[in-house]
Amino acid sequence: MTKFEVLENYFLSRYPFGFDSEDMIQTKKKHGIDKIHDFCKDAFSKEAFIVPEEILESAGKLISKATLVSRFEKPDFKRFIENNGHMDFVKGLYELYYGNQRDGFEKLVQILQPFNLAKWPVITAFLAYYDPMVEVFIKPTTTKKIIQYMAWDTLKYLALPNYEFYQSYKNKINELKENANPVLKVNNPAFCGFMMIAIDSLEIS
Repeated sequence: MTKFEVLENYFLSRYPFGFDSEDMIQTKKKHGIDKIHDFCKDAFSKEAFIVPEEILESAGKLISKATLVSRFEKPDFKRFIENNGHMDFVKGLYELYYGNQRDGFEKLVQILQPFNLAKWPVITAFLAYYDPMVEVFIKPTTTKKIIQYMAWDTLKYLALPNYEFYQSYKNKINELKENANPVLKVNNPAFCGFMMIAIDSLEIS
């Protein structure tokens, strides 16, 4: 078996219905990816950007709702929105969603870096919750473990969010998902979550 098949078989032997298995339903509800995705599609629609102040407010709400973002990063981001949120941030988000994704990504990193908020979970929350079937959420510990286990030696993780790394990692996750068991294709955050659960369990055993 390939490394991925080992993870898939191990996880499905314990949770045969994937995230709809009895023991995983509460975990799925806890993170509420679908609910936050619906919020994002409405809050960050093209029309919503007509009122920049509402976009800033919605950005604060997203990070507050996002269970995948550390609770330590939430208050700092809230302060940023309340005290330093400005039109450049709104322009960066618009570019991320409706322009050149790379330019939007790099603009957000540039804006948030002076406030020590240019972190993978914060940046990728705006991608993964907006389009969870395509984009990925990067949590440093999870991402590094997956890269190490899969032996993706060409991927070099950097602490500062970097678009080239993001794109390469996303491509690899989506390639794996393409041939995975359908019950694992809930969304990309869940897909990476299943890999992390299996990797951790295999390490313990």
